[in-house]
This record gives sequence, C-alpha cells and structure tokens, in this order.
Amino acid sequence: SRSMAVEVLAMAAGLMAAFALSRKSQKTEQKRSARVIAIFGTATDVGKSVVATALCRILSNKGFSVAPFKAQNMSNNSFVTIRGREVSRAQAVQAEAARCEVTCEMNPILLKPSSDTGCQVVLSGKAVGNTEAREYFRAISSPNSKLRSTVKQCINNLRKANYDYVIMEGAGSCAELNLKNRDLVNFWAAEQADADVILVADIEKCGVFAQVIGTIDLLTKEERKRVKGIIINKFRGDPTLFDDGVRIIQKRTKIPVLGVVPYFRGIHIDSEDALPLHAKLDPELKENSSSSTIKIAVIYLPHCSNFTDFLPLAREANVDLEFLQHRKDKCLKSYDIVIIPGTKNVRFDLEWMRNTGWEQSVLEFYNLSLEQKKQKKNKRIVGVCGGMQILGTTIKDIHGHDGAAGEFKGMGLLDIQTEMLPPLQKTLRRVKGVSLLPETKGSIVQGFE
Repeated sequence: SRSMAVEVLAMAAGLMAAFALSRKSQKTEQKRSARVIAIFGTATDVGKSVVATALCRILSNKGFSVAPFKAQNMSNNSFVTIRGREVSRAQAVQAEAARCEVTCEMNPILLKPSSDTGCQVVLSGKAVGNTEAREYFRAISSPNSKLRSTVKQCINNLRKANYDYVIMEGAGSCAELNLKNRDLVNFWAAEQADADVILVADIEKCGVFAQVIGTIDLLTKEERKRVKGIIINKFRGDPTLFDDGVRIIQKRTKIPVLGVVPYFRGIHIDSEDALPLHAKLDPELKENSSSSTIKIAVIYLPHCSNFTDFLPLAREANVDLEFLQHRKDKCLKSYDIVIIPGTKNVRFDLEWMRNTGWEQSVLEFYNLSLEQKKQKKNKRIVGVCGGMQILGTTIKDIHGHDGAAGEFKGMGLLDIQTEMLPPLQKTLRRVKGVSLLPETKGSIVQGFE
C-alpha cells in the first residue's frame, strides 16, 4: 500500500507539473518565477501536511528545486532556522523533504497558543507580542495590515528565488464562510501566489461526497477555477471499489480526481499541533511490564510545546512511551522516567498540576526514586525548558509574561531560580554537540535553543 500511495502522489505531482509547465511556456517573455501548487483540505486533519510533504520529496526526486510554504500556522511545535528565526515544525519537516534549508519566509506567521483565547505572535520568525483572538482577527481583517503585507512579501520572495516549485499548505477547511474576510492561509494566499489548488478529502471520516462536492459548491467562481484536481485520502481496502465514486465526483464537480491514496501506517512525520493518533494517551494502568522495557511517562500539560521531541523514543524497541493527562492514584509508580515537557504558559500549567494532583504524584515518584536508588534501581524525573522551570524553587515573572506580574513557587526539586525576560529577548539558535553515549561516541548531535 505504501508503494501504491507513492505512485498516486507521484501521478498527481506529474499532472500538476505538466500543467504548471504548460502555463510557464505561455509566459516565456516574463521573468522566471516558481509555480505554486496549493494543498487545501475539506476539513482539518484530512492529510494536507502529509500530502504536501510527500509532494515536496517527490518533486525533489524528479530533479526539481522545491520550497514549502504556509502563510500562517497555529502550533506550539516549532523549529529554529539557521539564522535564528522560529518557524512551525511542519514547514521544517517539509523543507527537509524538499532537501532545502528552512527559512522564516516559508512560514511568515506562527501563532503559539498560551491560553484558550490568546497567543504569542511570531512574525517573520521573531516574537512581536501577545494578543487575544478578537484583537488578532481585527488586525488581519484589514487588507493593508502588516501581517498581510508580510505574507505577500514572503511568497513573492520564494517565487523569485531559485525554486521551480513552491508547495503551499492551507489550513482547516478552505470553505469556511465565516472566516472568508480574515482568510490569510487558503484562497487569499493562493490568489497572491497565482497558485493551482489540489483539494484533499479524507474518506476515512465518511461523507466524502459531502466533503468534496459541498466544498466546491461553497467556493466562488474564481476560487473554483483554481482547483485543478482532487485527492481522496486514507482509503482502506481495494481502491478500485471506489471507481464509481471517482466518476460521481468528477461528474458533479467537473474536476479530475488525481488519485485515491490508500491508508497506511508508519509515517514518522512530526505532527503539526496535536498528538498523532498512534501516540498513547492515558492508557490503562499496568502494574507489571517486561523488565527489559523502559517505561516513560510524559505529563501532557495543557500548553505543552514541542511534544514532537519525545516521539522518536516511541520508535525504540525497548521503550514504552505514554502521555498522561488525567491523573489516577499511584499512576506513576510503574514508570522508570517521568518527563515534564516544555510549556507556553509555565504558571498556568504549574497551577494545573497542583489543582489536578499531578504535582503530588510527581513528588511521590521522586520519593520513590530515592528509596529505589538504594536498591540500585534508577528512576528519573526530567524537566525540559518550561518543565525544568516548574521543577525549580521559584519563577520570577516581573513582566507578566504568563499572567499578572509577580513571583511564584515551583516544585522545589531543582535548586534553580528562573527569571522570565520579555518575549522579545528570547534566544533562538542552532546548537551542536558531541555524543558521549558509548554506541555513538564522537558523533555530532544537532539541535536548537
């Protein structure tokens, strides 16, 4: 099924490449610019990111120079460019698939949620402040806003750079009528880039005819003209059984179905903003497990950031990685390692741990680790970024980064004090180190701060 999926996507890429090349031949007198293929969806989680990533690699394999692009992304999973700018993890992965270096122009706006109604705005890779949703919507509704002009400039720069193709990813459904006046990432962006659109639908969700035909029907005449093909994603079983479905969709929409992509597992591509379906969240408690298995628990904080850092652990044969959100009595007893991850709102998530009993559970696990240390059994607590701050003694937030300005107590397991600086002083850089592990000693390890 994997080879079939690649074949379908390759066919789609070939069709779009041929179409784009024919358009280029009509404009030979104009200065060369990259063609843009936009991957839009009928809903969220239909597979836009995977399809966009696949097309980046397929076109790169065919010898084309490719760059990814998404005008606006909302996610706490981020990456740092070589020039010290912050972008969404999804575009970093797509750049890797395209075999190009990720830049902030590939994701000009990154929104990092810090509450149910607010987020930090990262513009051109740099944090410019925090905003509430209503305030942000008001800002992007203006046709002359700095946000829109930045998106336009970034897509123009990519098109004028040395790329043959730019693969643009949309967000959610591309036909949300109530969001049209503040659309930055779907058809407004496609219009700025003169993009050809592929519409992706998820047949696993059921109602694929309503998804596709309904979406096309809600588009304006000009928007419909941009849609050059449809991909039916996540089909289980024999795809020829959907041949009549393909004919129905093509007859009703007058748009070709480029392919039916079968459902397959084992795609290790970082998730954009939510735990992937294969991740273990709040599994049933197990008292006993194999002595050779390392059990790792990640406390899934409300504003957890960069949880993708931990997912490679799940691919280790002797590791059982689980994310825990709902606390149960003695729920950490059977684990070897407990990780408190990074968070976009340290104060809120620390209070959440206290109110839900997670702080008490972590302290009990710490005491258990001290007892078992005498028996040469090594249990560990790991704090990453905001998680490390939570494990400290105090956190000083004199600028009100996470709420009202002040100082508050941490869990006291690490003898450290944290002072939060204004967001604009955030450190963003790539780092390198040398592995000290016996199996990989001397190997260069790369990461980012």
